[in-house]
Amino acid sequence: MRVVRATPRDYASHMAVLRRNYPVSNAVAHALSLPEARKACDEELQGGLPQDQETSGQHFHVLHQGDRKVGHLWLMEGPSKTLFLADIHILSQFRSRGFGAKAIAWTDRRA
Repeated sequence: MRVVRATPRDYASHMAVLRRNYPVSNAVAHALSLPEARKACDEELQGGLPQDQETSGQHFHVLHQGDRKVGHLWLMEGPSKTLFLADIHILSQFRSRGFGAKAIAWTDRRA
């Protein structure tokens, strides 16, 4: 598996997935209606990513197996030289094949 820096198109694709999935889990976790959760997630993403993928300390990657995209990875720099896994998304047709574990191992080596 290869991990490459996301292009603007890859970033847009990742954000579309995130905007679709994140509000659902956020609504459940915080007892919000789905419209409230969508609004909160949009505000959080806009506030946390003011320059989109060029926001300092934010690193967006695409996971590839051969010539096929298998997922997205978002890493955030934290205080004291820490690195956080902000989001990982493996495309449904590639799940349960070890790509998530490989992405975590790659992140661990990078950290």
